[in-house]
This record gives sequence, structure tokens and C-alpha cells, in this order.
Amino acid sequence: MREKRQLAVVVVLLVVMGSLTYVALIAFVIRPITRMAAVSDKIASGDLAERVEVPSSDEIGLLAQSFNEMLEGLRALARELRMAGGQLSG
Repeated sequence: MREKRQLAVVVVLLVVMGSLTYVALIAFVIRPITRMAAVSDKIASGDLAERVEVPSSDEIGLLAQSFNEMLEGLRALARELRMAGGQLSG
């Protein structure tokens, strides 16, 4: 009988630990990537005003930082194209 209780406690602990791992995975990995995907959809439709905010310095944070730097490069290119277009028409 005691062995069954111990087994039940172990199973419950494993389920709790698995649930906590799942919540952490969603909070720290999946949610930031989902935000970057949403921003990239807006960028693809021409909206360069967006920015990804990920307050971490792990790999996901570095990816977001690189994403924002790429976005700033696109904004600069768009400004240059507008200026060049204005020079051609003016």
C-alpha cells in the first residue's frame, strides 16, 4: 500500500513539473516567436512602424534584437528610396 502512495506522489510531481515546464516554454519561447511572426506579417504588408519587444538577453532576445536591426535597415532603405524618388520627380 505504501508503494502505491509513493508511486502516486511521484506521478503527481512529474505532472506538476511537466506543467510548469510547459508554461515556461510558452512564456519564454513560443510567445516571443509568435510576436515576431505577427510583426513580420505586418512588415510583409508594408508596415515598417512595428517593433518586436522581448525583454530578455537569451537567444530569443538576441533574435528579436537582430530582427529589430533588420527592420531599421529596411526603414533606412525605404527613406532612401523616397528621397531618390523625390529627386527624380522634382
